[in-house]
Amino acid sequence: TPAGGAMEAALLAAFMLSKGLQVAVLFDSNSDGRAARQKLIHNWIPKFNEPRVATLEFAEAIGMPGQDGGMEDLFPETFYVTRVQKVFESHVPAAALASSALPPGNQLIYRMEAAFRSVNAVFNRRVVGRRIVADLRQMRNMVDLPEMTRLLTEKLLAAIKAAFTP
Repeated sequence: TPAGGAMEAALLAAFMLSKGLQVAVLFDSNSDGRAARQKLIHNWIPKFNEPRVATLEFAEAIGMPGQDGGMEDLFPETFYVTRVQKVFESHVPAAALASSALPPGNQLIYRMEAAFRSVNAVFNRRVVGRRIVADLRQMRNMVDLPEMTRLLTEKLLAAIKAAFTP
């Protein structure tokens, strides 16, 4: 269930635990995600008898521990940047959003936010996410996805499945 942010994910997980559900929570691999994960582990989970919960960090789940990352990083940079350009074409010059114009760094979301700040615009990752979901719905099958996305998604789903295995 999408939660809308790291702290919201922790609160949603606590709510689901209160209903007796088994929960696996996937957090972005960044400072916000790590803080929310720790808050869930230390402040919320202990309040439940025999909680059935697993917490996952995105980068660890896809086999890249120690790196920053989030769901947007399942996609190749060119795939993601193309969707950003389509969504914001009337607000931000395409040249400012070209992959070559993005500042160096690790997590694509932060690099995109910096590019938007450089042209005095605000980046909204949720709008881009909706665009990607719409594009994914148009795909006929997994073969239409970029290979990198398929491989990383398989790793992510395997980690989630393992979290539900006793």
